[in-house]
Amino acid sequence: MAFPGKLYRDGAVIKQQNVTGNLRLLFVEQFGFNHYVNEEIFKWIDALCDTGVNGMRVFGFWPFGQGQEEEPYIRIGGKYDLNQFNQRFFDYFERWLAYAEKCGITVMYELFDSAAFWHAPAAPYHPYYQLVGADLKKFADPNNTSLMDVQKRYIIKVAEIVRQHQNVIIGIMNEFKENKLWHYEMSRYVKALLPGVLISGSEEDSPAVADSNADIWFIHTGRYDIATGNSNVAADAADLRKRAGNQKAIGFSTDGFGQSGMTRENPTDMKRLAADVNRAGLQLFGFLDHHAYLANRGDSSAAQLNRETYQAIVSEFKPYPAPSRPAAKAAPKYRFEEETYTNLLKQGVPSGVVTKLRTLKGKEYLTKDDLLLELRRTIGRPQTDHYADLFVKYTTIGRTSDGFLDIFRVANLPSTHPDAVVERNGKAIRTTQQQGFLCYGQYKKGYPVKSLKALFSIQIDNNTVDDRNILILDVYDHQSDRVIGKEIITRKDFAKANQFCLFTFDFKPPSDKANMEFRIYYMGHAYVLADKIAVIDPDDLQVSDPSQIPDYRSTSRTVDPSVEIGDTAISGKLVIADSLKNGRTVGTANGGQFTPNGYRIATNFQGYLVYETGIVGNIGIEFTAKGYLDREECTDNKLVVLLMYDSPRDANWGDPAIWRDSHYSLLEIRKRGYAPGLEYITNGLGLKCVSHGEGAESGSWAGHGLAGHPLEWNPDVSYHWVITWKDGVLDVCRNDQPLYLINTLPHFNPTGKIVARIGGTHWGRGGPRNVTYSDVKIYRV
Repeated sequence: MAFPGKLYRDGAVIKQQNVTGNLRLLFVEQFGFNHYVNEEIFKWIDALCDTGVNGMRVFGFWPFGQGQEEEPYIRIGGKYDLNQFNQRFFDYFERWLAYAEKCGITVMYELFDSAAFWHAPAAPYHPYYQLVGADLKKFADPNNTSLMDVQKRYIIKVAEIVRQHQNVIIGIMNEFKENKLWHYEMSRYVKALLPGVLISGSEEDSPAVADSNADIWFIHTGRYDIATGNSNVAADAADLRKRAGNQKAIGFSTDGFGQSGMTRENPTDMKRLAADVNRAGLQLFGFLDHHAYLANRGDSSAAQLNRETYQAIVSEFKPYPAPSRPAAKAAPKYRFEEETYTNLLKQGVPSGVVTKLRTLKGKEYLTKDDLLLELRRTIGRPQTDHYADLFVKYTTIGRTSDGFLDIFRVANLPSTHPDAVVERNGKAIRTTQQQGFLCYGQYKKGYPVKSLKALFSIQIDNNTVDDRNILILDVYDHQSDRVIGKEIITRKDFAKANQFCLFTFDFKPPSDKANMEFRIYYMGHAYVLADKIAVIDPDDLQVSDPSQIPDYRSTSRTVDPSVEIGDTAISGKLVIADSLKNGRTVGTANGGQFTPNGYRIATNFQGYLVYETGIVGNIGIEFTAKGYLDREECTDNKLVVLLMYDSPRDANWGDPAIWRDSHYSLLEIRKRGYAPGLEYITNGLGLKCVSHGEGAESGSWAGHGLAGHPLEWNPDVSYHWVITWKDGVLDVCRNDQPLYLINTLPHFNPTGKIVARIGGTHWGRGGPRNVTYSDVKIYRV
């Protein structure tokens, strides 16, 4: 349903235009969603609609993301420019706010938050930290007019969006406990800017509780007893009304339960609390959903929403009017990305035009008409109409490189050959008589039913010793269960040795339902390495050399596009080389046994390899691991792939004091196994950095990284890890697939000699079992 009408206060009762009966607003509170432009907030809004929740509460600032989140100001390096608003943040605000309004959902938008100052790990990332540090008293100083001017400019920016909608309640500051005069001035200012918008405050013992401009005041926890689950909302409300006056609507929120209160965030306890809110005669109820938070990064996931508890509260509290989803949102078809501008310049679009178009970076459009309308507003009709075809072509979401229907990285494809390994950005088989598929398994549909061409980029070690059959290249259609194109490659078909050669053949998909594979079958007797397979329409493009096949880059990158993801080969001075296949190690091994294939850790969680690298600063590490278990069971589902730290080798990082009170740094890459209640994390890959009293975490299940979630952990596959840390940037690749590219500063910034540890720890953190490690190389980069 569309939002029925304007909200207003009549005495101590909140009412709504065009709504008869008793208005009852249930707010689910979750503060990370609106600070990550990843569309998860739309899934949250849909979930609220589906469960009958008609309100949501969010924060304007959320430094709990520790610099990974979007804030209202532009971040330049490690500092926010308080003179430049972050239009990406506000554009996203406008989009999701409008969608909530269409769903009939009231949004409580808290301008400021007190916890962002007193929570030590988050405070340095607050945009205002540069002005007041972590001192909330300074932030809320009513005598600091210059600071208040900065705060008011932000409020003006928010008001520009809010005044276009009817579904917003403005909160001044979550749990305000400083000088009440600051709160009074801010609420007065909001009321002057937005005279028709309701204003709320929170915390029963706030000194500003009597603010005459506030229409609503929320109890946060009150007498609720976490230990027993008992509450007395009526007494809480009566106490608050004595201090707040009779002209405010009173609400109750579970904000304040904290992490310790999560045990009560279940259907039974929250339905019981909702019944007490009803008995107290309150029409406003807030439920803070801690379950949707991810790790310690402040991000949130709709996959973790506590929906059953929402439904239980709704069944008792009965929010009114009920929300409903509008017609399903169409997926955007066009988006401006950095690659868009590069391609437009290559096609001769004037640089002045491209510069103007950079203001549209990241924006998405549902239709071609929407796109062209925006372009005409930005650069004018003549330029738009002249270059329209190019604009449409290079903003189309999901388009491949010019003329290529598909490009596949062989290193990312499965194999059946037991000796296939990732090597030099491709996949190789060393000389053997064993036969099998070097690669297969793209399973692509939707190719046009016409003559197409398959391209294979492959090299061989020797192209003259004989003329044996070495490879079979084919195109196989699963839908019809037949090979529709095949080429046998002999040794002398390779024009050069130890250089990539191009092999092509024509094929025609039998139908638009064809399910295509492009396969390389190894017949033995040579070393071969393949890096790319491509599909082209020969009517549009001709390719005569493998160098003409561009590298595939994922369009789902979440990192700064100015930072390029390099190839997985490490460039630097090799410091340590340890094959582990000769019955010994140049490092220290524990908990496993040497085999001809490497060092195998079978069942010992604490098995590991340790290398004292002697490297200070930039470092690169690569190694091969085979045997990783799918959905591996462990106590807390955290399994160490690699540790790097600059403390003494045997320092106990299980003791919080080492990272809280010391100058040491630690970086941990974690495979996430299976543990009851944490299924959504299973088979993910996480990062943890700690240094100088601060920590940060990332996880693939939270939408972080470059490879999605879950990851494959196949015990039959050899995974080659390439990990570099250079100038603060961590680059993690596995089998040539980029997994993470992230700035770890200041949370991992080693200043001493780095120790590298593969597998479990001596302080209790386990490593993966059933894994054979080999070919460890460590570089100074």
